[in-house]
Amino acid sequence: MGENADIVRRAFDAFSRRDLAVLLALTDPEMEFMPATARVAGRAEPYRGHDGLRTYLADVARVWQELRSEPDEFVEVGDVVVCTGRVYAWGVGRVIDAPAGWVWYSSLGMEIAVPAGWAVNDIGCGQSDRPTVARARFVERACLGPDFATKRVAEISAVPDSELAGGTSRDVSLGGVPATVTEGTLDDGRFTAQLAVPSREVYLAVRTTDAAERAAILDSARLVDVDHLGCATARPAVTAPAEPGSTLVPAESEAVRICMYGYGTDRLSASAEVTGADAAWLVNTVNSAAAGRNPDLQPSACLETRQVVPDAVLQFVQPGGETTRLWATFSTCTGRGFDDGSRQAHVSAQFVEWLSGVLHSGLGHHGLG
Repeated sequence: MGENADIVRRAFDAFSRRDLAVLLALTDPEMEFMPATARVAGRAEPYRGHDGLRTYLADVARVWQELRSEPDEFVEVGDVVVCTGRVYAWGVGRVIDAPAGWVWYSSLGMEIAVPAGWAVNDIGCGQSDRPTVARARFVERACLGPDFATKRVAEISAVPDSELAGGTSRDVSLGGVPATVTEGTLDDGRFTAQLAVPSREVYLAVRTTDAAERAAILDSARLVDVDHLGCATARPAVTAPAEPGSTLVPAESEAVRICMYGYGTDRLSASAEVTGADAAWLVNTVNSAAAGRNPDLQPSACLETRQVVPDAVLQFVQPGGETTRLWATFSTCTGRGFDDGSRQAHVSAQFVEWLSGVLHSGLGHHGLG
């Protein structure tokens, strides 16, 4: 077990004993933590810092008769530790007994957690029976198909779920924003729910075979201005770097965070992070690209039907944590290319195809080479 994994293991051990002194010694004074307990306790914001950790333990004692974490495995990925296991909790009117080891996804200003190992956008025609999170479905929406009777789905979209007519609804608050939860059961026996935030034009639909899993996914939902990868919900304007480097992006970048806006929308559709060979490939692709924007297409070949804005923002993370941003535009007829605010370079069809694979979303372009 590596050093980081050992720290996480010690933190779980300390939590099981409710040993505040050890937990404080193991956690950063500026840490942020948004567990399911926060929702049950009526909090709209994460627990922050050491004072937040003290409040969290007090909330645990107040809202749960018992809360037990049972980690099974600790896996180190770079400086991130993924822990899997089970969480058991019970209190008045609520029981959770579900696998732990969940991961975050965000879209349209909403962020949710689903069990690790779920697929992404494995939905519609050609789907498998794997559980899936769905977001940023662009061309895939033209390919529809019914779920399997055991399919587990959590989908963030800009339109409400039409399958929930007749469900039971209640008003809730999501970070102080009015919302509605509607719950029901489908004819195939699956538990279903919709979390609707009409004022933000964002909806979460959940269909699963486990009522506790449905509750856990709903409880994880939160509205964010910046997601867990540092992607802003609102598309950032193109700005030039304070000190441009010798290459378009730093050659030593060890990770790239991808913020996808896509097809003229101003809100974040999807985000992802790549490291290792994928990050190295992207750095090389950008820095070896031909200088200048891609040639504009003639109106006779491609008619611009919407505003030309960047489709994605790429954040190149250096070993010390410093980040360099690069904007990418590829779905339009004009204004295409990489852009750091002061220099531009060509985008390619190969880049768009790679990006589609990373995001598990169908992305298109017009005649890129």
